[in-house]
Amino acid sequence: YQRRVRGCRKILTRTKIRIYQAAVLTVLLYGCETWTLTKKQMHRLEVFHQRCLRRILRVRYFHRVTNEEVLSRAGICSVETIISSSRLRWFGHVVRMEPGKIPLKLLHWVPLNGKRGRGRPRKIWLDCERDYRRTFARKETLSVRERTGMAQDRSEWRKFHSWRDLFRDADHSND
Repeated sequence: YQRRVRGCRKILTRTKIRIYQAAVLTVLLYGCETWTLTKKQMHRLEVFHQRCLRRILRVRYFHRVTNEEVLSRAGICSVETIISSSRLRWFGHVVRMEPGKIPLKLLHWVPLNGKRGRGRPRKIWLDCERDYRRTFARKETLSVRERTGMAQDRSEWRKFHSWRDLFRDADHSND
């Protein structure tokens, strides 16, 4: 990909971006809806994403172009927005599953006995989903039960987590 596509001047930039989305982003973010990412890991993904887009668009550091501008020139969302949308889509899918399915059981699972380990508790998936919802979604005060009820109506849930709306409403100040 890097030598043949990115370096070829005969291929249009728009085509290179579409190839990047199809070949690189899909592999990079495979299964991202189930990840629990730290800020450092999210930053690393964003750095890789920006580096690839800047190479495709031929934007160098001395051009002094912001990350927001690079994203708008490429017409792509940030990695955080893509992961957030995938996460919310997955949440709706799991909530609509039949009651006996394992992912639904694991979503609300809490250990009944045993001691908690020392230090800070590990970040669980619902914590990540709540953080992303606070960052991007307009309805940040919904409880898990309210979100579950909303997710039962598929068309309503799609409106709630549409990545286009998330991208439009997000404050991308990662520069």
